[in-house]
Amino acid sequence: MRLTRTNARGRLISRLKAGRTAGFAAVAGTFGIPATLVSIAGFTGIPVFLGLGALSAIAGLGTAYIKGCGQILPKNLIDEVQNTEAPYLCDYCTEATLAEACDLTKPHYRDEYVSSEQAEAWRQKNDRAFVHLLNRDGEICASFGVLALTASFTDQFFKGNVTDLLLKPSDVLDFEASKRSSKLYISGVVVRNPDTHLGHKRTAAMLWVMLRYLERLYGVRKKRTLYAIAVTPASVKLMKNLGFTINCEAKKRQDHYPLYCFELTPESWKGLKASVRAFGDSSTICNCNF
Repeated sequence: MRLTRTNARGRLISRLKAGRTAGFAAVAGTFGIPATLVSIAGFTGIPVFLGLGALSAIAGLGTAYIKGCGQILPKNLIDEVQNTEAPYLCDYCTEATLAEACDLTKPHYRDEYVSSEQAEAWRQKNDRAFVHLLNRDGEICASFGVLALTASFTDQFFKGNVTDLLLKPSDVLDFEASKRSSKLYISGVVVRNPDTHLGHKRTAAMLWVMLRYLERLYGVRKKRTLYAIAVTPASVKLMKNLGFTINCEAKKRQDHYPLYCFELTPESWKGLKASVRAFGDSSTICNCNF
């Protein structure tokens, strides 16, 4: 392919940008050799600081160009591909991490945003209901909740007559009662920076952890219904990809979001695991404390 003048200029600028850090360092380093410039000034009559500036600029541009030639991919992209924040520590939410997870959901849930105080009241009823994923620096990267609710609230929720905001602690079952429930509500699913490449890896890890959680705490032999609200177009697409089907359309619901369901059986469980595996194997980067 012939390189046009415009392409050549673009490539030059790209290389200079890629090597700009090294270039700036070279500029700074040049100011450490004033004696040479004093000699140059004596022979040429060029003022010292003018000569110093010119030499610094030449050194900086040259270094940036050379370094930029070898830097094909940005460092932050390389870090994301390698997922340097793993392994993830996966454990039950504390009051602090649940509050932070609630803050992350606020831009997406808008008027249906559940405050950290309300979510904490649910957690007090079942302290195994919410799970966080922390990176190696202890920062929360993803979180989800699985709640079993009273039959009366679940019935009205399925019909769209009530929303999360009306869910009281008395409507939340404790863990022992939750294990016997035939309906589990997946709530408060959130990923930090989900639209980035690293966010995709966090999502894959969270989905793997969610299946691990369901298998260990609830088992997969009992027939159950998993249900969840889709609050963004991305969550709608994800649930469809995982085999969830719509149960109640948004226009029929008080929260104005569609309700999706998944009939969990030993057979459908295999299909769900296969769907999650398509996002990648996260078993080696997730340490689960449950």
